[in-house]
Amino acid sequence: MRFGMPLPDRIQNAPELTLGSELYYIGFLDLTSCRQIGTGLGPIPLLSILEYCMINGIEGEQREDFVWFTQRLDQKYLQWSAARAKSK
Repeated sequence: MRFGMPLPDRIQNAPELTLGSELYYIGFLDLTSCRQIGTGLGPIPLLSILEYCMINGIEGEQREDFVWFTQRLDQKYLQWSAARAKSK
């Protein structure tokens, strides 16, 4: 509580991340610049995700997990972005 004010709800109720989740989050942030932009945001291309894995030594089951999580994060981000654009 800084300046006598309570923390914002999004900070007080922030989700707990399991150890190792930062790999997926940082990867998603790095890869978000690879998406195509036209009339709207496009998804992160699979080839960009696989290339990121190759460059960063992400192999085997970890690569499969990385692709799966990155694509799911991307889907949720695109849904959020579309809803945000619609509300403006």
